[in-house]
Amino acid sequence: MSIKNYEIGYGADALIYAKSVALIGVSGNAAKKSVVGGTAILNNLVRFGYKGNVYPINPKYEEISGKKCYPSVEDVPEKIDLAIIAVGADSVLPTVESCGKAGVRSAIIISSGFAELMTEEGAAMEKSIVEAANKYDLRLLGPNNLGSFNMNDGMCASTSSSLLYYDSMPKGSIAWVSQSGAMCSSIYGRAMDAAINVPVVITTGNECDLQTADFIWHLADDERIHVICVYCEGIRDRLKFEAACRKAKEKGKPVLVFKNGKTERGGFACGAHTASDAGDMEDYKKFFEKCGAVMVESIDEFFDTANLLDKWADYGDIEKFAVISTSGGSGVCLTDCVEAAGMSVPDLSEETRNAVMEKIPSFASPRNPIDVTAHILRTIEKVAEVGEILEKSGEVDAMVLAPTTIERSASIAIAKDFINIIKASKIPAVVHWYTGSTNMEAIRMIREAGIPAFTEYDSIGRAFKARKTFFEMQGK
Repeated sequence: MSIKNYEIGYGADALIYAKSVALIGVSGNAAKKSVVGGTAILNNLVRFGYKGNVYPINPKYEEISGKKCYPSVEDVPEKIDLAIIAVGADSVLPTVESCGKAGVRSAIIISSGFAELMTEEGAAMEKSIVEAANKYDLRLLGPNNLGSFNMNDGMCASTSSSLLYYDSMPKGSIAWVSQSGAMCSSIYGRAMDAAINVPVVITTGNECDLQTADFIWHLADDERIHVICVYCEGIRDRLKFEAACRKAKEKGKPVLVFKNGKTERGGFACGAHTASDAGDMEDYKKFFEKCGAVMVESIDEFFDTANLLDKWADYGDIEKFAVISTSGGSGVCLTDCVEAAGMSVPDLSEETRNAVMEKIPSFASPRNPIDVTAHILRTIEKVAEVGEILEKSGEVDAMVLAPTTIERSASIAIAKDFINIIKASKIPAVVHWYTGSTNMEAIRMIREAGIPAFTEYDSIGRAFKARKTFFEMQGK
């Protein structure tokens, strides 16, 4: 039997926006704080307030976690959008058959032990479950993944360990689609630590059926999502991926891609991890450019870049920056970052320089970058006045406010002032705060206020460059 080639996106909406979930492989002891399998997902659905219908499937119990339990998915009295399959590899095929007969629209296969084993038997098992699903037009995600969640709708069908440490999850505008489940779990945890909200996470695993492209296709239509991030080890269907990225581009949504498997040995590891063909990296770079997707060079680059693109989603292309720093050295570094990213830190007119000079210490510099010195932190309102002068001048499109390490309690006060300054500004602004742990609380405050805040020079430069690249691609 040949494998069906569905239209892009077909059935993926039932998974992302599931109105009902059945869990196959859930334990009767759902009260335990499990981090694996169907039990963990049941706990998460309940804990995060999922509003849809939840159906535990286990013939041994009448009820689990206050939910009526059914002996088989075929006994559930409604058509299910999403089934979670968390059983041993040998039991997956009959479970898929049962889901198909029940009219289930989509299923996430958490189980491992398929094509990623790089054996003929594993590949054959994976093919057999796809063939079984195809008979019923049941779409499969996985196998070998950690599930997915859409916190904008309160739907958490994931076993990510990062979720154990939160009782509620914020909504937001960034989505992640990742072939690696555990890597995505770590990325998510780091994003939360940095006060960067990522409400939609989909881990695709082996991509035996549904692929990354199917999810990009639907996320492009979701008005709540501004940025789509992709971690991939290989692209199964390039035509679909390109079509999905082009759709996102037409909607004005950046697709950020990190492609792993850059070395020969790394490429081999991709095959053992998700049964992916890592391919040639230079070929992939050309392909992503053709698609209109923006490549990032590292996992860490994802965070700040996605956050900047999200928070500045309502602004057009930006060419000219004003850098306002308390350190001359920091101002020089940031100027290099902006200029290297293809934008400018232009010299200001004499009229604007003179107006700025009236607001800063006599030993400060009104040129761009503007070195206001640490002395101005005693009269922070002067920074706001400098910002107003720059706005009215029309000589810059955006601002970077750049303090360096200061005493902790003072940094909290400065953070509050920066938040007020930036929220009142008619042009976009970010904060760059190169410091240690002393000022991290202040930085988090700024991020929680919805303002991009950077702590590294490389990260701000790469984020600006990625945004510039996106706007250049929009013109193609």
